[in-house]
Amino acid sequence: MKCSTWPVTRPAIVLLLPVAILLAGLLLLSSPAKSQPERTLFERLGGVYPIALTVNDLVDRLYINKTLNANPRIKKVHESIGSRESAKVALTAWAVQYTGGPVLFPVQIGEVDDTLKITDGEFDVILDECAVSFNNAKFPQREVGELLKLVEGFRSQVVIQG
Repeated sequence: MKCSTWPVTRPAIVLLLPVAILLAGLLLLSSPAKSQPERTLFERLGGVYPIALTVNDLVDRLYINKTLNANPRIKKVHESIGSRESAKVALTAWAVQYTGGPVLFPVQIGEVDDTLKITDGEFDVILDECAVSFNNAKFPQREVGELLKLVEGFRSQVVIQG
């Protein structure tokens, strides 16, 4: 599964992490526009820090989940990312971007090769782990529902059809 448009290497993380932290600090210091009637999901979740903490919990859950790790395709995805920390940085950037926050660096889920696709059941396990992490973060139920809907929107791209 192609998770990002940039190479996730340790030197890249070392260089990009301070930039991400600086941007997050600037976001926390800036106030939302008063003319905005509805805040973005990113803002309602509390910004970069709560998202990063939740992603940290979620990635740890996914990497140790026995059902998911029984699939050699998932193991291959974990290995292709490089490290758990790399996955956390990339997924945090993705979550920030897809919840309406700033683009810290371009991240997108590309078309997934058939050899890396997962089953509906495995996708459901991922959704369950997401729900646990989102609830552990004490996000309001409205936001948990929106996050789960966002993740669900990628099912057709990563699940084996048939």
